[in-house]
Amino acid sequence: MSKPMQYDDYLGMSDSLSFEEADRIYKLLIDNANTEDEDFAELWEDFVKVAARYANIRATWYMISRRERMETDDARTACHDSVISHLNAIWRCMKMKGWDLTWREELGLDEFLHRKRLGDFACYLAYVYGLNSR
Repeated sequence: MSKPMQYDDYLGMSDSLSFEEADRIYKLLIDNANTEDEDFAELWEDFVKVAARYANIRATWYMISRRERMETDDARTACHDSVISHLNAIWRCMKMKGWDLTWREELGLDEFLHRKRLGDFACYLAYVYGLNSR
């Protein structure tokens, strides 16, 4: 096994998302949403679940064999697509309700250009919810 990447290495990569940025974006999203709103709450719950699934795939991806990666790559891509789709649904819901959307502008509006960054945000969210579950 090769040496795992460290956080500083990740920060040097294009379109990375630091913990501080992710935290700021998360706070902007939550602070500008009515978390008691039924539409938002349902979309948020679905997003958290798919984010956790995706984070698990990403966390174990490094450790599986090349063959296993080839066999599961389509499922990983589909889960990543689902993360983006759920995030877009939250954005549309908030837009429809007239809530502030600064969080999405900071995260990245282009789902193709910022694809990795959106996936990184899902991993951050899984981290936050993991801590909330202590």
